Amino acid sequence: MTIVTHAREADRIGNGETALERRPIDLTPVEGDWVSTTGLAGGVSRFRARGHNGSLLISASGYGATREGDWGEVPAQAFANTLRPGPGHAFTAFVATFDGAQVRTQLESYLALGLATGHAFHRFAEGSGRRDYFTREFYIPATGSRRPAEPGGADIHPLLRTGANEPGALLGTWDALAPTVTKGIYSLEVVPDGEDVLVQAYGVGADGPVDWGTTRAELYADAHYLDNAPAFLATFDHGYMQVHLQGRINRGSLVVCIFTTFTDDSGRSDYFVRECFGR
Repeated sequence: MTIVTHAREADRIGNGETALERRPIDLTPVEGDWVSTTGLAGGVSRFRARGHNGSLLISASGYGATREGDWGEVPAQAFANTLRPGPGHAFTAFVATFDGAQVRTQLESYLALGLATGHAFHRFAEGSGRRDYFTREFYIPATGSRRPAEPGGADIHPLLRTGANEPGALLGTWDALAPTVTKGIYSLEVVPDGEDVLVQAYGVGADGPVDWGTTRAELYADAHYLDNAPAFLATFDHGYMQVHLQGRINRGSLVVCIFTTFTDDSGRSDYFVRECFGR
């Protein structure tokens, strides 16, 4: 017998609901070649998505010295727009990790309005002295002879080649702007911990906030707006589900991309949402 557990109201399956039957996510919306319209040095010039035996494979190519040229093809995790299979259930995001000897790149992308927004997080080998950084780019389908935009500069900013990322404006408590609507995360607290930070999360519960505990986060400098606070990646493992957070400050709000993976047999689909937080 399946025991459905949840750490926020958004993941609750009601007593009156029919048992969910997990179904494959239709990958059609993302399949094909996508090219960057942004052209950021140190970023991702293009990626290709293809389905294979129900799984998603991603290949990518990079700009600049960090990871120039073809990165190869890796398995990716696909996410739908809702945890409930059925009408309206559709592909919306993926996460793919490209491991290298000197740098690991995590490409996180979601679809909206015919565009793919891609965040590439570069984490360098310990002892390299390099600052971990990310790029944010927009992609369109590579129809006809369309090619990626050319970067304005040949390589990343020199300040990214040394030093450490400081959390700065990330620190403190961030409250959800619409918790009763999202039924997702109620608040986040970001506190310093050496060169990194710890993130504590509280889910929206039926009787109040649900403490998720703390987890270590990785900090990534904004490669093209170095005055901005860094972004962070953090993952909470609840045993029956993993919740991966990508957080960055945009115009005073903390915008968090949330990738949820279910590891139980509840039938719930892995899904993606974005939520916003303020002081």
